[in-house]
Amino acid sequence: MRLQALLFVKVAPQDHDRVVDTLGRWTEVSYLSTIMGVADICVQVLCRDDESLWALQQRVRSLP
Repeated sequence: MRLQALLFVKVAPQDHDRVVDTLGRWTEVSYLSTIMGVADICVQVLCRDDESLWALQQRVRSLP
């Protein structure tokens, strides 16, 4: 099974470029965009199952 999910990420302005660069290098990321509103970055990811999606979400949360 393959899961597709959208993650909406809020980051501090000084960390924005670094986080976008980091996320853009991850193989699971299929789309990445800066957005305005309650979040700063929209990330579309493709994961093989719920466990890999959970692990990816934890990786995102560990970013500055």
